[in-house]
Amino acid sequence: MNWLKEHVYLATWLGLPLAVILAYFQATRTKSVKVDWFRSVITFAFFTGLAVVLTPTFDTTARYFAGFLTPFLLGVIIAYRNEAR
Repeated sequence: MNWLKEHVYLATWLGLPLAVILAYFQATRTKSVKVDWFRSVITFAFFTGLAVVLTPTFDTTARYFAGFLTPFLLGVIIAYRNEAR
């Protein structure tokens, strides 16, 4: 169980392919012809930034930059979600 505690950041890296798969299934379920690229790219960037922040093997400068960028991207996702309704 110690390995799982030390490598818990791997779950955030699994969020990247999961976001792509969920976007694909959502588009096929709604029979959407138009792809919302802005939302897809921002979500992918958010999950990438979150994974970089939580991964201890990355450079400190990269982790700080991702730490400042990730809350901004979350704000954009929240604001865009309210606008899309």
